[in-house]
Amino acid sequence: FEKRLSQVKIPGKKFLCAVIQITSESSESLKEKAKDTFETTFNSFLDNKRGIWESLSGTSFVLAFWDYDNEEKASQLLVSLKDKISVALKADILTGVAKFPFHDFPRAQTLANALKAADHAAFFGPDTLIHFDAISLNISGDRFYQLNKCDVAIKEYQKGLEIKPNDIN
Repeated sequence: FEKRLSQVKIPGKKFLCAVIQITSESSESLKEKAKDTFETTFNSFLDNKRGIWESLSGTSFVLAFWDYDNEEKASQLLVSLKDKISVALKADILTGVAKFPFHDFPRAQTLANALKAADHAAFFGPDTLIHFDAISLNISGDRFYQLNKCDVAIKEYQKGLEIKPNDIN
C-alpha cells in the first residue's frame, strides 16, 4: 500500500489515510464478508480517482483519499464509512487516521502513522476513531521500549515532544 500511495497522483498533495480494523469476534464467514463489504462501502463513498484501498488482513483494511473540501468534511466521510461498515457487518470497528501533510513526516510515513493511531484507538475500545497525534507517538514509544528497542522508542518520544511539547505524556 505504501508503494501505491507513493506512486498515485494526488491533486493538492493532501490526503487522509485510515486503518480500519474489525474488532468483533472474527469468524471465517465475517472475514469473507468483510472484504466485499469494505469494497462496496468504499466505492459508494469514493472512486478510484479520489482514493485507493487495500486489505491488510481478513479483518483490517487501509484506505487513502483526497479531493475533499476540508478536514472536517473528510472526517465526517470517514465516520460515515466506518458506521456503514459496522452496521453491514454487525461488528465493532476501530479506526486510526493520519493526514498528510502533518508536521515534518514524509508522505511514505502516513500509513505507519495511521497504524499508530489505530493502536492508540485500541486503548479506548471498540467503535473508536482516533487521529494520529503526539499521544499516538507516546504509545508507539512505549511499545518499542517494551520490546527493548530503546533507540527507536526515544525517537518516537522526541517526535511526540516536537508535535506537542507541553503534553505531560
